[in-house]
Amino acid sequence: MLTELSQTYGPLEFIQESKHSLTYRNGRYVLKLYREKNQAVLEAENLRRAGLQHLIHDVQVTEAGELLVTHRFPGLPVTAQTLRSALPGLKHFLDQLHQQKSTEQVNLTPVVLKLQQFQDIRTAENDFLFVILEKALQQGLLETHGVFCHLDLWSNNILVASDGEVLVIDWVRARFDDPMRDIALLKAGTLDLLPEQEALQAALAYVKTPAERERFTAYLALTYLNDLHWIPRNTPHTVATELPFKLERAQHALGILAGF
Repeated sequence: MLTELSQTYGPLEFIQESKHSLTYRNGRYVLKLYREKNQAVLEAENLRRAGLQHLIHDVQVTEAGELLVTHRFPGLPVTAQTLRSALPGLKHFLDQLHQQKSTEQVNLTPVVLKLQQFQDIRTAENDFLFVILEKALQQGLLETHGVFCHLDLWSNNILVASDGEVLVIDWVRARFDDPMRDIALLKAGTLDLLPEQEALQAALAYVKTPAERERFTAYLALTYLNDLHWIPRNTPHTVATELPFKLERAQHALGILAGF
């Protein structure tokens, strides 16, 4: 299929390989070849729901594979140097995204399953993360109606152009969920490029009510637990630097939010 695409679009540059896809680009387009069925259509639907339908150039579903072609955005993944200028545009976009509400309650079964999965890394040092999340589940603090969320807001998925325009990419995981889960993922995956107090304040700009603060606190605990579990299994070469950093940021933010 790649040979056929090169004939149609010209020379293609490989960008990255992920669990979901292989991504290529040229001067005009970004092409994603999906590993699983129904992913190209799903991501295209999520792009439209997010108000980004203008990016879609083509969607192909064939026996050879699935393809989504989008117009290339003139930006790069956000960095510590570009994040501050991107914050207003990013907040405007996420505020609009989270206006799309569901009539159904958020399904908490995946949260319970993750909590069970993470028990094998439970230590005295990270126990406070488990306690926060267990309390929230036991007291029903996470029960709320869903809104449309991106659910993968780490820095490589947030592009910033030279004029400050922001684009959020990679919409495969998007679905209706708790907006505070989106903000917890944003905090740990992107805002932590900033100094710790500034990162927390940037996240709290999205938190409007005491109930949202409780949910944000719980989902932030879940997000840091996920990172502490994921890093040794997927990027073991970063354990020496990333695990202490994640734990330090968790202790700082949750020490303020939950009094630990």
